[in-house]
Amino acid sequence: MYDTQQLLDKNEGIRKPRYDSKPIITYLLILNTNSYEKITWSLDGSIYDSLKEYILSAIISYYTPYHKEYYNYLKYVSEYIIPDSSPYQYIINKLKDDKKQPKYIIDYFNELKTIMKMVTKPYPTKYF
Repeated sequence: MYDTQQLLDKNEGIRKPRYDSKPIITYLLILNTNSYEKITWSLDGSIYDSLKEYILSAIISYYTPYHKEYYNYLKYVSEYIIPDSSPYQYIINKLKDDKKQPKYIIDYFNELKTIMKMVTKPYPTKYF
């Protein structure tokens, strides 16, 4: 049985001229709209930048509605439930009770709580 790297090294001279100048054609199927998008790649450095751009836009478009819900919840909590204190700990406690919440959301609210403590921290007056 051959190791994969040995096979790649063995066939490197054959593969290189055969596939170097040929584009890669990918069809992206979009099931929600019953459509597709044709993407033509070339084997240069731009493939990674383009791929990163497509993945980033897909992630943003997928998660944006959920993040708007969290923003509206934060706004509601800060205005009506806990108007005088920081709403972040209240939201963190509520989200920890719900096991379906992604960990990155809880971490984000922890980070916001830390940032707000730093921003609202009073300056020492003895130096002024």
